[in-house]
Amino acid sequence: DLHYPLRRQRQMCIRDRKYIVSTKSKKQQALKLSLSDGKNPTQISRDIKVPAYEIKRWLGIDEEET
Repeated sequence: DLHYPLRRQRQMCIRDRKYIVSTKSKKQQALKLSLSDGKNPTQISRDIKVPAYEIKRWLGIDEEET
């Protein structure tokens, strides 16, 4: 059995890895919707349930452009 601090650190690494994978797939999904379906950040935000400001950041869109 691992000592508590090591076990806790391992649990956090596993949790963070799941978040990174989830975020990466959402970024890919947003890019696909933007390029192939021609959707704007607000539409994409509704589709994949991510705030529009994050979509804009991922797609490299400045706030002034919208």
